[in-house]
Amino acid sequence: MIRRRKDARFIPVGAVLLVILFTFSFIPLDRATAAPPLLMKFSHQWAKDDLRDQWANWFAKGVEEKTKGSVKFEIYPASALFKPNPQFDAMRQGALDLAVYHIAYAAGKVPETLITMMPCLPRNYQEAMKWREAEIGKIVEKMCEDNGIKILSWGWMMGGIGSKKKLISLPKDTHALKMRGAGKATEDMLRASGASITSMPSTELYFALQTGVLDALMTTYSSFQSFRLYEVLDHLVVGRENYIFSTLCGIVISTKTWAKLNADQKKAMMEAGQGIEKKFHDEVRQEDERAADLFSKKGVKIHYMTDAEFKTWEEASKNSAWKTFAEQVKGGKKIIDAALALR
Repeated sequence: MIRRRKDARFIPVGAVLLVILFTFSFIPLDRATAAPPLLMKFSHQWAKDDLRDQWANWFAKGVEEKTKGSVKFEIYPASALFKPNPQFDAMRQGALDLAVYHIAYAAGKVPETLITMMPCLPRNYQEAMKWREAEIGKIVEKMCEDNGIKILSWGWMMGGIGSKKKLISLPKDTHALKMRGAGKATEDMLRASGASITSMPSTELYFALQTGVLDALMTTYSSFQSFRLYEVLDHLVVGRENYIFSTLCGIVISTKTWAKLNADQKKAMMEAGQGIEKKFHDEVRQEDERAADLFSKKGVKIHYMTDAEFKTWEEASKNSAWKTFAEQVKGGKKIIDAALALR
């Protein structure tokens, strides 16, 4: 018979269970039961620290604060997750949650969205910022939501014309020049004014101007700066109160993702999105002025568009891009009229 040593220590099973229960009773209930945060993928095409990248980060921070960290974002700048155009289909399919996205990029599949990159509509930032609460804004929001994306934050950006050798202040000045427009509608207007159109992404503009493939182009003032186009241009037309070119850039969410959110999460996103719109527009207007100052210092001649010049461009747009949109896009005339109602 084997005898146990008297100094051997045995801990009863019941005592072990009591120790475990005692230990876990001191873990806060919210830590024990809290669900992991909802993580969303957020894409855009611009470089890190570009104003549009900053805008995405302002939004993400605002939502995270309002939801106390229950919603978080992974932001992918510089097309690291999706190229610009595929973002639309990715959101519609639910493969991408959010993007900073130029609404008119969807025009190939949703022609009505071209209204958000129509020459001379809106005329300036003051007019543009009225869109969201007006009939035209409701039309834009519906066309987006009917096609799989929802706008959470509206961000208008304006642009102008940069050119080599000669100033382009009126449509007639474009005659026989090789130009790059900013979307189909501006290309229609420039072509009707006598320009020869060459389409290309912004990344190719510098080389095209340098080698003579282009004589002039239209783009946003952010792109004029970020692509260092002052090195290959002689003239820049700046708007202030009169802009030939504008584009609606939105922070948008997939409607498939939106449908999965609870009421508090939706409220947080809408409040965060609308709460940063003024900040974005204040920054982008300052950026426009910085572009004019920078180009001037680099020896580029700056021309501020006059009211009379704008009226001439507006007439050219009315007889080309606006006319085509009204005739060829379903409900096009109603959409144009709603935009003009704010003028």
